[in-house]
Amino acid sequence: MLTYVKRMDPRVKRTHQLLQQALLELMQAKRFSSITVHDIAARARLNRATFYAHFEDKFHLLDALIREQFQQEMASTLSSGPSWGVGPLRALTEAVFDFLRTGRCQWKPTETEVDALFEQIVREEIEEVLLSWLKQVPDSGMGQRVSPATMASVMSWAIFGAAAHWSRGARTSSREQRVTQVLIVLTEGVLHLTAGHRLLGPGPQG
Repeated sequence: MLTYVKRMDPRVKRTHQLLQQALLELMQAKRFSSITVHDIAARARLNRATFYAHFEDKFHLLDALIREQFQQEMASTLSSGPSWGVGPLRALTEAVFDFLRTGRCQWKPTETEVDALFEQIVREEIEEVLLSWLKQVPDSGMGQRVSPATMASVMSWAIFGAAAHWSRGARTSSREQRVTQVLIVLTEGVLHLTAGHRLLGPGPQG
């Protein structure tokens, strides 16, 4: 995570910022489907050749914009090194809730294809953060039944799903309350919350 932001040449970063800002401004005024590469380049005061030297098309630009914004949000919230524990997990979950809430206000007018890409990228980035943390945890036997990749995937969907539902306006509880509920599910586990009912059979026999 964050290699995209950290390793970029300053001149390239400046060009990307100009193109990303141009896209953001255009998306406030018109639908993404009607925005052309020419529109973006003209708003950024660059030519189309410069655009294509950095991005394949407007979708590639939008992808880079969302990922960089999410990574910057995480960099300002989380510690720089891999970490695992309730504290970092809460910080990550809170950051996701905030990012989805502000993101839905920023991406206007709302379009299905933009929403779909936005949500896909956020979910993938959450999974990447979690996987980087889980890989640092000594194997306690759980890895024999559930791989870190599977755990990261399941946890990312749980965090993203709760945050997405809350950010869409279904706010029957505060952000703090919902984040705490998500953490309880993730840290205590569904089996503990269902009074120990055995939902799964015994693990593989050695």
